[in-house]
Amino acid sequence: MSNRHRAVWIDLGAVIDGTAIIEPGAKIEAGVTIARNVRICAGAVIEHDTTVSAGAQIDSNVRIGHSSHIGVGVRIESGAEIGPGATLAARVRIERDAKIGSGVDVAEDAIVGGGSLVKSGVRVGARARVRSGARIASGQNIPSDAHASTSIREIL
Repeated sequence: MSNRHRAVWIDLGAVIDGTAIIEPGAKIEAGVTIARNVRICAGAVIEHDTTVSAGAQIDSNVRIGHSSHIGVGVRIESGAEIGPGATLAARVRIERDAKIGSGVDVAEDAIVGGGSLVKSGVRVGARARVRSGARIASGQNIPSDAHASTSIREIL
């Protein structure tokens, strides 16, 4: 189906800056705030009470859970899922098909590789890199500047 025949779904109570670009097929729920120069691609879903800060890019078919905070200049690639209450600080990159659990805190300039699974309550430090396909257990802490390859235990 062509995007030109799909509507953008924006719930009442969403606040969207006039410079934001929201493609057809995106869904924005109530209580969402979208700042200036944000791009939200087709098929993305942003659940209620989430903030998307200036310059963020949300690619196609991304789901962001309720009450999350997406920082300035964050990039979330296609197919990624962000759990409820997650915080992604400035300039974080979440690569294609990565899964971020509820309450995860990703500090500035960190990268979570494609296909990774970061379970609930994990903290990813500043400039840390979670390699593609890694599995990080709930409640773990990845220190700043660290690299996690296949599990949190490899960096301890």
